[in-house]
Amino acid sequence: MIYDFDTAVCLARSPVSAESALMRLRGMIGRHFHDRMDAMIFRRCQAVHTLFMAIPIDVLFLDRESRVVKVERRLPAWRFYAGVRGAVTTVEFPAGSLDGVEPGHRILLDQAPDQQTLRAMKNHGGMKESLDL
Repeated sequence: MIYDFDTAVCLARSPVSAESALMRLRGMIGRHFHDRMDAMIFRRCQAVHTLFMAIPIDVLFLDRESRVVKVERRLPAWRFYAGVRGAVTTVEFPAGSLDGVEPGHRILLDQAPDQQTLRAMKNHGGMKESLDL
């Protein structure tokens, strides 16, 4: 799961991590997001492109502490995109998924928040009345 700590919103329930060279090379080319894959994580990556893709995407660029460096919303298919300085991880989402996410937000990757984190989120003031886990 991927959560925005600052808004207490679940951004993805079934992210896939692009670990192998082939998976990193292919990325979202020829794929569509669905229930079993609603985001794709690229570690050690600071740039993306949408060449050969059929769909627009939203992209998070994260630093070493999983803070948002930049948010790119509705990046059209068939575009080159330069890297973002300071980013070490990129996460691709379906277009429209990142409304409300801003630079500086803390992102929890590959995990649901534990009880201590949930309390911290609630005390932070960003948590909605019911956090749908």
